[in-house]
Amino acid sequence: MKTYKWLICSFPMPIRGIVEKLSMHIYDENDGNGFILAQIRENSVSGKFVTKKNNESKIKDPFGNENVIKFVSYETTVFTIFEDEQWLIEIENPGRSIKPFLNMLIKIFGFNFYIEELNINLRLVIDEIESKLGKLNISKIEVTDINIKNKGLGILTIKSQVDSRTLLENEILNQKFYKFKSFQGTFISKELSGGWIELKSNSSLNVKNIPTTLFLESFRDIIRNCI
Repeated sequence: MKTYKWLICSFPMPIRGIVEKLSMHIYDENDGNGFILAQIRENSVSGKFVTKKNNESKIKDPFGNENVIKFVSYETTVFTIFEDEQWLIEIENPGRSIKPFLNMLIKIFGFNFYIEELNINLRLVIDEIESKLGKLNISKIEVTDINIKNKGLGILTIKSQVDSRTLLENEILNQKFYKFKSFQGTFISKELSGGWIELKSNSSLNVKNIPTTLFLESFRDIIRNCI
């Protein structure tokens, strides 16, 4: 399974300028952080941001003596920056934190650079996916903002072997303002048949049994249309 996440961003220069700036901060073992650029295209640049961490682990032997073991670890953020009317940063298999990567971008590009979390309309995303990539069988849906007798808002999760959308419509008949928080589904038509996806409204995506290059090329446009 692969995981992806997208962020909205804006840079004060085109891709060529971004590459020049990032190239001034190539990874150095002494500095302990920096970029490793992999692929540069007309409207995108991909690579890794690497952070070196010096760690210590204290272990006691059977006689009560404490030994300190020092070791080095590395945290890596694999990214692609896409230049378009709506810029995107794509993170592949994000780790526990991408904050060091984002902080470095802010340090390099200053106040003319901004970045923010995505909040996508999953109801629109599903429509776009089925229009452009193939029919889905939705096996799990989580929705929020369900009106409960005009006294509060609730969360509903539906799991089913049949398409959960039918069950959802039966459960919240006549409600219009609920929001999809996440869904899981399997493609049942076209080239992606058998492929599985899980998508959350913050753009966190898990995929299995899918040719990712084919899928992602279309999915990036879908995201831009559903922000």
